[in-house]
Amino acid sequence: MNTRERNLLIGLGGAAILYVAYSYIYPAVMAPITDRQNKLAEVTDKVDKSDAEILQLLQKRKQLGQWKAVSLPADPPTTKRPDALNAQRLYLNWLGSIAEKSRLQRVKTAPERRQTKPNLYISVAISLTGEGTAAQISDFLARLELAPLLHRVNRVRIESTDVTGNPPFKIDLELEGIVFPESRPRNTLFPETSLKEAMAAGTTEITVTDPLAIRLPIPFEILVGDERRQVQAINTTTGVWKLQKSPSNKAFPAGTTVQVPSAPPEAMITALASQIQSGWRFLKPVPPAKYDPRLEAQGEAVLLTGTPLRQTIELKGTAGSTPTLKPTGTWPAGLSFDAQSRRITGELPKGSASAESSNNELTLTFDVLPEKDAFPTVERSIRFTIKDPNTPPEIAAVTKLLPAVAGRVWKLEPQATDRETSRDKLKWSAVSLIEGMSFDSKTGRIEWIPSISAEPGAKSVELRVTDDSNPPLAATRVFNFELSEDLPQYTYLIAVIEGPVSSETTPANSSSTTSGMEVWFFDRLQSRKLVMLPGTPQVIGDLEFVIEEATPQQIILLVNGQRQRLELGKNLRDLTPVETATTGIVTPPTETK
Repeated sequence: MNTRERNLLIGLGGAAILYVAYSYIYPAVMAPITDRQNKLAEVTDKVDKSDAEILQLLQKRKQLGQWKAVSLPADPPTTKRPDALNAQRLYLNWLGSIAEKSRLQRVKTAPERRQTKPNLYISVAISLTGEGTAAQISDFLARLELAPLLHRVNRVRIESTDVTGNPPFKIDLELEGIVFPESRPRNTLFPETSLKEAMAAGTTEITVTDPLAIRLPIPFEILVGDERRQVQAINTTTGVWKLQKSPSNKAFPAGTTVQVPSAPPEAMITALASQIQSGWRFLKPVPPAKYDPRLEAQGEAVLLTGTPLRQTIELKGTAGSTPTLKPTGTWPAGLSFDAQSRRITGELPKGSASAESSNNELTLTFDVLPEKDAFPTVERSIRFTIKDPNTPPEIAAVTKLLPAVAGRVWKLEPQATDRETSRDKLKWSAVSLIEGMSFDSKTGRIEWIPSISAEPGAKSVELRVTDDSNPPLAATRVFNFELSEDLPQYTYLIAVIEGPVSSETTPANSSSTTSGMEVWFFDRLQSRKLVMLPGTPQVIGDLEFVIEEATPQQIILLVNGQRQRLELGKNLRDLTPVETATTGIVTPPTETK
């Protein structure tokens, strides 16, 4: 074996030894290093993902803050259950104002649903309808789009009223705004604060009272008074805001409102409105006109009897033509029709009815004569309700109104009637009352307990009753009465005299002149004797009664249908109930009016 072969053999053997050694050494030495490298790569990947999630979270948090800055105002923190009613009211008023700026016509706004996403937000919806040209509606939509508010259009429907020219369009919108309950509450739709210090002309710094009131991304625009400025930087600690330089030289005092503009400059609105109008695709063709004439009364379809009539009839559904109306059939006497003005004139006598009328209704028939024979002649009718003119209610007079007595209940229960209005629909009101009186507006009932210190004498109250007509008619009445001393309290039973009644003592209202019994009372207030006869109605102050029985020691009186006993020597307020003979039931004492 020469040297070359020997070296080759040694090299092959060494290579074999190294291969075998590597298969044992490499796993023992390199495996831990590789494992740690893999773990390091895994941790690095997790850190990268965590950083990306944190960055995404910060971006979303920033976005949420920007949304809150332009959201509708939240309810005050004292509100137990936020309902966003204040935000909906402000939003509705603002929509009406921008519709007016865009010169929309026949605008109607109405609050719609409010939906709450617990712990997230409250959405409030407003519906708006109106009419306007393409330019006016485009201007309105541009103002909606550019307003710094967190809102959107849920539904929009725009229809044309004609297919030619520049017709008005009908617009029907539903808009939705978002309220974040945890955002700062305010009483205005757009965020605002005020100048803490006066603002000098040409200044680039202002100091506001609430630096956190407006939280829009910098730079943002504000209105200081009526001047539009741009905020470049804010200091939430000192309240100092840096403004962009402006050629304006206006100065404003402390307390001037600083607010977010409700819209950008008019030039931006005009540009966007032009862009919207250039792509106008809302034209919905009007369906072909159909000739189907119909008659309608102008206003209420009512003919009043006993009054001159001027009822105009409107003719619709004529497909743009101008037909003529010709009365047909039987018309009530006293009525005529003018074809040119389409007006019914004349007068219906009270209680009148034509052959066609029933249940206070009158049907009038016309032939609709087409213009130039373009359409066939058709017959149409219109129905009217016949009514007598509304009459005011009447308050019945009270022929006998008892006097009021200090310390006792005085009542007035007026009665009213109306030929057209039921009693339960009449409304009572007091024109004049005495202090301390209670009044029921449903019935007109008055109750009063005069105080002991009240001055006796003539008194009056005035009441008014109103019907339910349009316009309503009313009637008033004054009720006069006396406030007197408590005469029954001073009137005492002093004697019961049996035997013939003398002509000297017979009361003027008695029909008995021969025999019977006299009952003597003494009025201590006026120091006079009163002589009464059984069976004769008597009135002492507010007490009405009839003496039924009399004995030397007592008398039995009938008061308001109840039997009462009065013993000798007692006054008329000392009445006691009489026990019936059959049932033993005691008649309760009667409270007099």
